[in-house]
Amino acid sequence: MDSLLVGIDVSKELFSVVGIDSEGNGSFSGSYSMDSSGFEELMKAITSHCEDLSKVIVGMESTGCYHINLYSFLTSREIHTMVINPLLITNYSKL
Repeated sequence: MDSLLVGIDVSKELFSVVGIDSEGNGSFSGSYSMDSSGFEELMKAITSHCEDLSKVIVGMESTGCYHINLYSFLTSREIHTMVINPLLITNYSKL
């Protein structure tokens, strides 16, 4: 596999994840708890679909302070992670 793209929707207690491969095929999806056990479950899902973490790209919506722990967890494992302003997403969908 060339790369894995992961989209994350963060809320206070849970985060939902969808992973797609470089060809646009769905690899995995799920919801995890917003704690260390949920973060580790996400890592298992990611590494089971892409062993080379340098080929993983994660995008998540900025959600006040709720995304910070997950963002820190992912970046500490050297996973390229982007935080996206929700206003940009809303404006893009209006185009």
